[in-house]
Amino acid sequence: MFQITKNVPLPKPKKGPGSPGAPRKYPLPAMAVGESFFVPARGVTEQDAVVWRARSAIQYFRRNNPEKRFSIRRMADRVGVWRTA
Repeated sequence: MFQITKNVPLPKPKKGPGSPGAPRKYPLPAMAVGESFFVPARGVTEQDAVVWRARSAIQYFRRNNPEKRFSIRRMADRVGVWRTA
């Protein structure tokens, strides 16, 4: 069971990745077609995590920018993200 309380002040929102007004982790809005950036990632597990986060960020960004397209590629020690359209 949960205890219900009254008059507990609501904490102020945290400013961090994912919160409104927070700086973006990846520079997707600033990228022109043909530009890329790289995220260091060693090993399959770390690359999986980077690819998952990048795909999620791209998917969220494309909600308001459906004409912009990106591709992700794994390399030996990093993951690259390219703007393709």
